[in-house]
Amino acid sequence: MKLMLVGSNLELVERVHKRFGAQGVDVIRYSHPIKAMDNIEEVQPNVILFSSSDFPRHWKTFLTFLRGQLYRDRCVFVLLTPEGFSEDEAVKALHLGANGLFSETLAEEKEMMRLHDLIARYQDLHEARSTPRFRPGEHDRVELIATHPKTLQLILGTVRDISVTGLAFIPDLPATVAGLTPGAMLPHGCLRVGDEIFITSLTVLRHDEALTLLFDNLPASSAAAIEHYFTQSTSRELHAVKGS
Repeated sequence: MKLMLVGSNLELVERVHKRFGAQGVDVIRYSHPIKAMDNIEEVQPNVILFSSSDFPRHWKTFLTFLRGQLYRDRCVFVLLTPEGFSEDEAVKALHLGANGLFSETLAEEKEMMRLHDLIARYQDLHEARSTPRFRPGEHDRVELIATHPKTLQLILGTVRDISVTGLAFIPDLPATVAGLTPGAMLPHGCLRVGDEIFITSLTVLRHDEALTLLFDNLPASSAAAIEHYFTQSTSRELHAVKGS
């Protein structure tokens, strides 16, 4: 999935990248609307965030051009507006085909969550792990210990499934993962797979019945070791049966 951000506010870019990049979304930023218009056909974005503060004279032209190519259900267009944005301009934006209007900074968590929910109505934000998953069996050893970034509590639990890009985790004590929202980073993760230990930071992708985490910059050698370990899962099971 591709998200095009048209704006010059670098703090906004970082904020959007932190939230949606953690969900496997490619965030592509353009600092000039004409260049962004030229690349719509090539990029084929699923979502466009457009800053009306940065480009107050371009957003109507841009949106009209976009809707000539991609309808609301193909490309979500969100207009980021400053405080005091007039009701007349808001009506024009919706009439031209904007899916929604949001605060220009997206600084408040409730605004970011509202944006997430709007995009999810039209695009699939539910899953970012496209690599094969492995569900640890009785004879597999997979453990994760992490630290809550705010409370510094140890997070212990059971790895429900794992891939080379992330894992789903059931905490022993739900209170230890309280307040972890999508995009939050766990900087000190210790992952054990078999006899090997990997130190990695992790980013929260989802927090529902399980905590879905993505590995941050896990080395290719570590990913290969994880994948190799699970190719030997059947052998471990057979060995255990023969030994019993």
